[in-house]
Amino acid sequence: MVVRGAEEILDHDRTPRVEAGLRYVSARNAALLPSYDLTEAVSAFGERRAPHFTGG
Repeated sequence: MVVRGAEEILDHDRTPRVEAGLRYVSARNAALLPSYDLTEAVSAFGERRAPHFTGG
């Protein structure tokens, strides 16, 4: 999910206006914040265990 998002950001980054690119990156990052996988990654890191990602 994150890799696909990064690819989309890089493709979109070809826009001529910096402000538009920054707004797009901000929106994409905000869309990932409520994901289960992000929460799982942070929890697994804190608990020093392997994460169990579901793609959600």
